[in-house]
Amino acid sequence: MRPLIQLELFLFIHSLPIKGVERLSARHINQERLMTDHRVRPGEKHEDQFTALLEAQTSTLPTSLFLGAAIASIIGSLSLKLAGKDHQALFVGQWAAPFLLLGIYNKMVKQHGSDSGPAHPHE
Repeated sequence: MRPLIQLELFLFIHSLPIKGVERLSARHINQERLMTDHRVRPGEKHEDQFTALLEAQTSTLPTSLFLGAAIASIIGSLSLKLAGKDHQALFVGQWAAPFLLLGIYNKMVKQHGSDSGPAHPHE
């Protein structure tokens, strides 16, 4: 049986009304999927103590340190590229994005804290 005929047969069989069962359209299913709320609410989930310890230590670093490290990575990569060391230039140049991401994470921890919930969950 050709694939197109199989598909048409499948669609025909599944479009037949079943007594007492309402067929859900693809639009209805998509609306249901969009209406489901999977967000984590403030205070609902808590970080472990190891993460809290790391965030407490790294939050003492200025965010500009991470920006400076990213800029230094770009300058170092450019210098290596001009020196003809292409592989090393690519390696060092790829450090810029992680440094910037760490800076953003550091800034968010400083502004919002480790968890949005109370400091002691039993209070």
